[in-house]
Amino acid sequence: GPWLALAIFLACTVPVIVWNAEHNWVTVYHLQSRAGLDSRWKPTLKYFGDFWGSQAGLLNPVFFAAAAWAAIGFWRFRRDRPLLLYLFCLSWPVFLGHAIFSLRARVLPNWTAPAVPGMFLLMAIYWHDRIRGGARFVKAWLAVGLAAGVLAVAIMYDPDLIGKIMGESLPGPMDPSRRVRAWNTAAALVETEREKLATEGKPAFVIGDDYAITSECVFYSAPARKAAALNMPIVYCVDSDQPQNEFYFWPDYDYRARRQGENAIYVSDIGPGKLESGWIWKWLRHAPVAIAPPEPVTAPARAVSEFKTVTDLGVRDITDRGRIFHRVHLWACYDLK
Repeated sequence: GPWLALAIFLACTVPVIVWNAEHNWVTVYHLQSRAGLDSRWKPTLKYFGDFWGSQAGLLNPVFFAAAAWAAIGFWRFRRDRPLLLYLFCLSWPVFLGHAIFSLRARVLPNWTAPAVPGMFLLMAIYWHDRIRGGARFVKAWLAVGLAAGVLAVAIMYDPDLIGKIMGESLPGPMDPSRRVRAWNTAAALVETEREKLATEGKPAFVIGDDYAITSECVFYSAPARKAAALNMPIVYCVDSDQPQNEFYFWPDYDYRARRQGENAIYVSDIGPGKLESGWIWKWLRHAPVAIAPPEPVTAPARAVSEFKTVTDLGVRDITDRGRIFHRVHLWACYDLK
């Protein structure tokens, strides 16, 4: 069984290897850069605690503890239950590998996703066996885990529940749904600035400094979606000499797009800003919570090199119901070289 699975896996990997061989092994270089392997390793504990805390919170603290316990406790049954050993090999080496890597750099919480199914299947089988063996506390902990999970899911689907319960909504930067909210407002703002720039006499397009803000501006802007469907995009990710993301392989605004002499709005997502120290106590007292002003930045070097003139349009707050969820910095770029 495992050998057959390995053969199927290798067969499915062939197209990936062939594509990379034809594109200068871009995936390898991208992951090397993303993982920080292109720089010298300086061991640090800065991210180690964040890794374990984020994993425990994301996977439900009760279930995460139960999964870790199962990963240790199953070993005395591994000869009788080879399935448990298989699930362990399918999950925990991947998870612990990321834990070790957190001694070098930050590991985003979703990077361990491939390990989670195996971890939780191992947990379910192990504790089911313990229940059948007469363990009494397992069902109580299962109930606690389910209750915590239901509460967390309810808040994730409707983060405003926190405000309804506490009488005061969380500040935008701390809202658990911040990363998925108010992008329609941001895209509308960028589109308005693009149309305003186009009234100056030349066609105008949009350049995002990252794949995320680029994608949001396309998805939430009707003119951008229409243009993309016609294979005539008006929103691009910033050009790069080396592949940084998937947009590198998509239509660009260089000479092939025949946009020389046109203008553009360059947009950069700079985050919502940092909250003042002790904000949680003010929030609990329903007092206003201040967000630090954005730090001054210079014009993006890429835009300066590609356009004749770049004008700073300033930072705009992206709000939803009075709360700041994002901040974008805009520049007007004139005459693409």
